[in-house]
Amino acid sequence: MGKMVPFRYAYSYDIPRNIVLNYEGWTFFLHSAFDDELEDYPHTYYSVYRLPRSLEISLRQESWLFVDSEGVLEERPFTLVGKIEIESVIFDDTRSKELDASVLDPFTGVEPS
Repeated sequence: MGKMVPFRYAYSYDIPRNIVLNYEGWTFFLHSAFDDELEDYPHTYYSVYRLPRSLEISLRQESWLFVDSEGVLEERPFTLVGKIEIESVIFDDTRSKELDASVLDPFTGVEPS
């Protein structure tokens, strides 16, 4: 197992669906959007975004202004860096405090600005 790191989340449904964490100098946002056609959350992948440093202050204050009341990602200049399979994410026993961030290693190759 890799390095367990703390995360914050919003909109949990069986697992957290919107996760923010700091890892290797980056702030990452893992987003699993509700699928209207399925009328459920997909169990396939998280979209992985790198968030701008300007959002870190609002996140520290528990503000999720970039996600609307239904957990939908608002239009922002986020950098989509890829997708990871949900089943590849290892959570702590509560699924609410820590996750094995090594799954994000492929997205940390470039130094943060």
